[in-house]
This record gives sequence, C-alpha cells and structure tokens, in this order.
Amino acid sequence: MAPFLYPDFVIQSIKVDETRMQTCIRVFCLLCLIGPFANTYAATPHMLACPPITQRTNLTIQQIHDGDTVTLSNGERIRFLGINAPEINHDVPARSQPFALEAREALTRLLDEQSISVGTDGRGVDRFGRTLGHVVNFQGVNVNQQLLLEGMARLMVIDDFDMWRCYAMAEWLAREQRIGIWSHNKAHPVMAQSIRKAHRKWIEVSGKVTHFERSSSNLWWVLDDTVWVGVELAQADSVNLPSDISVIGEQWIVRGTVHKSYGKFRMRLKHPSQVLRVEEWQHWATQVGPVVN
Repeated sequence: MAPFLYPDFVIQSIKVDETRMQTCIRVFCLLCLIGPFANTYAATPHMLACPPITQRTNLTIQQIHDGDTVTLSNGERIRFLGINAPEINHDVPARSQPFALEAREALTRLLDEQSISVGTDGRGVDRFGRTLGHVVNFQGVNVNQQLLLEGMARLMVIDDFDMWRCYAMAEWLAREQRIGIWSHNKAHPVMAQSIRKAHRKWIEVSGKVTHFERSSSNLWWVLDDTVWVGVELAQADSVNLPSDISVIGEQWIVRGTVHKSYGKFRMRLKHPSQVLRVEEWQHWATQVGPVVN
C-alpha cells in the first residue's frame, strides 16, 4: 500500500497545536484505511474516526425528539454538536422536512436503548438551554459523525470545534453518494446564476469562480459573475482560501446567507467550513472510499 500523504489543504487549514495535528492525521489515515473494505459505514463499528473526549459517561436516554436532540433520564436535553438533522413537524408528522422521520429512526437505532457518553468540546448550552455535545453510543460509535455518514444530517459549524474537518469529510462522503437527505432534490445547492433575491436563511450556493478582487478592506471571490463571496481582510487567514487568481475556474459550494449590497448579491465568510472547493474534496474522497458499494 502506498504511503498516505496528508492533504495539503488540510495541513494549511489546521492552525492548532501538535497534539491536535496528530489527531487529525490519525483521523484521515483511519478513514482512508477502512473505507475501501467496508460494505457500508452504517455497519462498520470501526468508523469512530472522530473520537471525542467524553467527560460524562453512562448516561441514560429518556426520549429521542428528532435526529439531533435527546432528553436524558435526569431531564437534561442534549443537542448534538456540529450537525443539523431535518426538522420534524410534531403536530403533523407528514409535513416534516424530507428524511426527518428517518433521521429520528436512525438515531433510535444507533442509541439502541443503551447508555451513552457525551463530550462537550468546551461548549455550554444553546439559546434553548440544551447541552451541546458529541454523543458516543454503547458500542463506541460517534453518533454525530455516523448520522452525517448515513446522510441523516448536515454539517453545522457554529464558531469552531475541534473535529469539524472530520465531520465535514463524513458529510461529503454521504453527499457524493447521494444517500439520505442528499438523495432529495431540495438538498441540492442553488446555482449562483439563478440567485435573484436575498436569502436570510442559510443556503448552499454552487458556482464557478469567475473573478477575484481585493479591495481596501475585503477579499472577494465571485461565483458565475453573480454572487460575491467575501471576507474582511482582517479575518482572511481564518478562512484559509487562496487570495489570488489561482482559484479562477474552480467549482465551489458556499454556505451562508445572501444579502444584496451596492447592487450585488453577497455572502460573508466567517469560517472555512462555509466553502467546499469541489475538485479538492472529490480528490480526497476517492482516497477514503464510497459510503456504500
């Protein structure tokens, strides 16, 4: 087997201490080693490629609300960190978002009425008072990541957390195989050329980089001459993107809200997870292997 070469784009994007760098290397190596031999990630217990540090163990589940929220026997609600499952309409389940009920069923299967462990990654609670955490089931599987691999949730990065790159790879594998939510038409990104109005809600926009511009205070990458994707110069290092014309011609998927300013549709970047450079992710996904054969 050829030696594993750690992806340049990941090396450039990781600005952490040596211990976390070694952890990320092990994560990608493990993914690459086991991917080709697994018939399905859903049946592969060794897919704990994103092992969180769990501060709390032997916790008992009282209720599973949806694909990313549970209540413990002590009444505490846990919101799975780093992912966002489709929303269930509890009044009229038939009106739930696509794959919302399937996501809850997947979570029920993964938890299997067994005790869990939770790692908070230094997080507290969200605005609804729910504890934010990574959940590991009785078999040692990172449930957050597994839901991403099965296409039952999207990546959701608020601020930052240690394992977002690993979760992003899990989401990409499911996206590429079009399983779960990614098999539904509504999951496809909006084409940049079709943008005709602002979008206050978070959306994905797909397009080719046709122009790069540096102003006195911002960097701008333009998708299909329509959507201006920008970051303030003071924050440019945080998004880890080439700040020159070398990216022209690349296909990107960007995530965020779209507003209109000075006659142009714009999206602001605050975190590297908002940009998927498609060819780059496709290349490294081939080193990991398909989600299903």
